[in-house]
Amino acid sequence: MDHSYIEENQIADLYLLGKLSNAEQIAFEEHFVDCADCLDRLETIQELRAGLQDVSAEEAALKQAATRAGLGWYLTVLALVARRSRWRRAGLLAVIIIITVLPAFLLVSHWRNQRRELAEARQAASEWRTRYEESEQNAQNLLKEVQVREQQQNQLAARLESERGLHDRLLERTSRSVGAAVPVFELGLERSGKIDRVAIPLEAKFIILYFVLDPDSALQSYRAAIMTADGRTVWKKDKLIPSSEGGLALGMNANLFNQAVYWLEIEGLTEARSYVPVAQYPFRVLNK
Repeated sequence: MDHSYIEENQIADLYLLGKLSNAEQIAFEEHFVDCADCLDRLETIQELRAGLQDVSAEEAALKQAATRAGLGWYLTVLALVARRSRWRRAGLLAVIIIITVLPAFLLVSHWRNQRRELAEARQAASEWRTRYEESEQNAQNLLKEVQVREQQQNQLAARLESERGLHDRLLERTSRSVGAAVPVFELGLERSGKIDRVAIPLEAKFIILYFVLDPDSALQSYRAAIMTADGRTVWKKDKLIPSSEGGLALGMNANLFNQAVYWLEIEGLTEARSYVPVAQYPFRVLNK
């Protein structure tokens, strides 16, 4: 049994009146043995009650004596005086109770305010902890994304290196097959205002146009066509299969070209056996 509970429920008064249960009485006795405040409270209440009992006894004796002597009027006066005395004592008791109970009430109110502030502080700490955990998770996700992008960049670099090797091997193999050096020209996708230049040596009989396609598993194969600016087709070929890296090398007679602008158009064959546009590679032929 704690002190605040005793103050709030007036346990000391109930104890002196004998209105506590056995368990409550034992718990209160165990408490006030070591509590000076509760002992003082018990002594104060006992003194007040003893004083009230003395006053009641004096009134009873005085009333009895006055009755015997036939002094009824005197008894009435004494009753008024006694009543005024009781009022004064009751006022004194009320003041004492206020002085005793008010600090306890203020202490309980302060304790409740402290508990509310503690609960608010815990709630704020919980919110900050949640925000910190979210920030930590976001940082980890960002780190993973950066690692994935670095891995993708490494894969792209490896792919470009592989394509360079394929380009060199293709050039070497073609040169051996035709018995002379064959110029290889790498084309890029159509870009705003920029056209690749293909400078064909005068002695060249055969050239290779090389480019890279984005892989598309939905396409069965590709076909290519080279056209002039006015739409005339000068070369075409179908059933083209790119390398695993997406590279395609097209070999053709160098005599097909004059000094002009040409368009290499690539179409893909779908599962429905129809062709769809894939890419365009414009280039300008120059004779050295």
